[in-house]
Amino acid sequence: MIRAQSDEKNLLLKKRASILALLVSGTLLIFKSGTGWWTDSIAVWASATDSGLDFLTSLINLFAILVASKPADEDHRYGHGKAEAIAGLLQSLFIFLSGSLILYKAVHSFFDPPKEIQDLPGIVVMVFSLGLTIFLVLYQRYVLRKTGSLVISADSVHYSSDILSNGAVILSLIVVRITGTIQIDFIVGSLIALYVIWSSARIFRSSVDILMDKDVSHFYRPSIARIIQEFKPEVFGFQKLRTRSVGDLHILEFHLSMPGNLTLAKIKNITDSVEERLKLEFPSIEVWIHSVPLIENESENSKGI
Repeated sequence: MIRAQSDEKNLLLKKRASILALLVSGTLLIFKSGTGWWTDSIAVWASATDSGLDFLTSLINLFAILVASKPADEDHRYGHGKAEAIAGLLQSLFIFLSGSLILYKAVHSFFDPPKEIQDLPGIVVMVFSLGLTIFLVLYQRYVLRKTGSLVISADSVHYSSDILSNGAVILSLIVVRITGTIQIDFIVGSLIALYVIWSSARIFRSSVDILMDKDVSHFYRPSIARIIQEFKPEVFGFQKLRTRSVGDLHILEFHLSMPGNLTLAKIKNITDSVEERLKLEFPSIEVWIHSVPLIENESENSKGI
């Protein structure tokens, strides 16, 4: 019951964050595109291109969140949580494309620079964009703390890079306005592109880790060791801890070493109690515990491994 309520609340938070990202990216795409056409600034055009791909990835993210929230069925016994990892993988590719397009346009402008940049409208719009993006990132980080969603994490990383890029665009336009040095626009556009490409590599790696079931046992091992201390001498230790991720759900599987003379009822009571304690500490997990009979002289070797 508690887990179901937590899942429902997390889903609502992720939907809200995804819809907010969609609205913000759509708004910024419109304003930046118009401003890029007006000012002829490569840095503003670079930021507009990034916002366009932001809008596309936000659509993918919302779809992934809806798919991942579907319950397990006969064809997907572990649920649909990895849809978020697939969306993160696609998002990383779109972000890489965004960075590449920005870099291409920046290099092109270096060899064929605009005669003049209308900097003042660009500064106004980019300050507006910066404020809106900061608001979005703050909300995404709040949702991320509550849900641990990979999709929201990837989006937050991306929009955090947008904060830096928007600030850099504002700075470049101010420098252009003060000094008249148009080359600074090319430099800033190139730096933004390289940072975006680097961000895409981070998101790609995180997505692949989940799709390849990267083990995160180290995160849970100390808590398991601490909890089973309360069940001694009936529990000697734990072995063969394995983990896998399905969306924001982590599945833990391990063996509990117990005396061979315990009754089935006692074993079930212990394993249920350990599972309950772990779920109270980590709501977004599933726990599979296997009991293993162990004789007394082997107990010293049955430590958490």
